[in-house]
Amino acid sequence: MIRAVTSAGSSELIAVSSLCTYDIYRTYINPNASGKKILRVSRAVVLGFGCFMGLLAVILNKAGVSLGWMYLATGILIGSAVLPIAFMLLWRKANAIGAILGTIIGCVLGVITWLVVTKVEYGRINLDTTGRNAPMLAGNLVSVLTGGAIHAVCSFLWPQDYDWDTTKQITMVEKEKNELPAEEFKEEKLIKAKAWIIKWGVGFTVVIVILWPLLTLPAGNFILFDISDIVTCLNKKRSEFLERKKLPNVFVHLSFDLGGNIGLYLPVVILQVSLV
Repeated sequence: MIRAVTSAGSSELIAVSSLCTYDIYRTYINPNASGKKILRVSRAVVLGFGCFMGLLAVILNKAGVSLGWMYLATGILIGSAVLPIAFMLLWRKANAIGAILGTIIGCVLGVITWLVVTKVEYGRINLDTTGRNAPMLAGNLVSVLTGGAIHAVCSFLWPQDYDWDTTKQITMVEKEKNELPAEEFKEEKLIKAKAWIIKWGVGFTVVIVILWPLLTLPAGNFILFDISDIVTCLNKKRSEFLERKKLPNVFVHLSFDLGGNIGLYLPVVILQVSLV
């Protein structure tokens, strides 16, 4: 959990820092900023946003908002922008106005669906009922799919036909050429790189999302766990194992940490449960 939180926090800090530094400061405030100046601004944004996240976390914790609730609610609030962003990056017909409309309307409809399903299913709207699976699932689906559908329709009706030429006008921080050879920037090599990314990206997605679940069908027995249920079960098994084997508590904690670090978390869990 600590590794997951610190990893997510660091990525958010870097993402916000890059957006504020390059897309706002360097674009509109100081286009001729040097590398050192941009570095100072980036560090200031990291510090400021880090303090803001810490303060917000304390407020949410005092209000009783759990990490799971916030994680799922975030999908409803910003999920409508996922498909429009993907279309804008990959689809030449993607329409800018459609992306804005899809994001706003998808978010509004997602929130409405979330609250309506909560009211219909549980009769009341509060922090507990809004965090349950059915309302969260409905809100996320409506937000994501509606945002993408609106953008797609607008793009088909009023295609923007972007030619990507403006992306070639983006300059580096110091406006100097780097040490990469000239052939690295040739159109043919970039097209090959794009094809490689699409092939392996789509292929890996198909394997993880479709083929991997299909391989479990022969088992014929499925149990859906919430992550909190899994953690509770493992902690109980660990305690029973320690009491019976008379091993120090740090022993099992260490094995969990090593398993997570070297990518063998599942085998370590299976081993520990099987020892009971």
